Amino acid sequence: MTPETYEWSRRVFEAERELDPSNANTLAAAREHFGRMKWKEAGAIEIANEAAKTGQVIPPKWEMGACQRYEAEIWLKEAEGKAAPKPAAETRPDAPKPQPDSNADDLRLLRQEKVKAGREELGRQLERLKQGSGTTSAPDVYEWSKWVFEAERELDPSGAGTVKAAREHVERMKANEARVTQIAKVKQVKPLDLQQVAYQRVEAEIWLKEAEARAAAKP
Repeated sequence: MTPETYEWSRRVFEAERELDPSNANTLAAAREHFGRMKWKEAGAIEIANEAAKTGQVIPPKWEMGACQRYEAEIWLKEAEGKAAPKPAAETRPDAPKPQPDSNADDLRLLRQEKVKAGREELGRQLERLKQGSGTTSAPDVYEWSKWVFEAERELDPSGAGTVKAAREHVERMKANEARVTQIAKVKQVKPLDLQQVAYQRVEAEIWLKEAEARAAAKP
């Protein structure tokens, strides 16, 4: 499976969900997407192992396998939770107390694993970029930084949590822009590269301002 498999699998999942938004169909579509992402992750691991034998590093797009599989598993758990029959509420005084939602616990654990996987890979990408490795570029860092920001926001959707995730994403985008600007002083870079990192830094600052405004508006 190629890195583009994720994009196409996600599009198919969303299209199937739009065609038939029933809980049963969403669950079936999520299950199939999860299966494809497990297959893709297994292929990426095999490629990484083969590359390691020759001292090579696989391209960043292949390294998203774990995060994409966690994402698909989260969507599957959410679909399972919506499709599960809801027990009728007991009104008797001696009725048993509701049991903890095990699905919610599973979702939180998956979101924690997704954040952990994203942070670890982002750290590797940033280190490679710092060392001038040709296997990592400013766009790669942007994609990973945004991926981590979104994963952290899912894990802690509170105002404070979102502001913290957005602020860290801003700092990474400022550093990304500074690096590309510094490179442009010593060698030629495409004008589009400078425009992209500037755009991505402004985008991150907008998200931070929006997060700060929402957090301040809550009593």
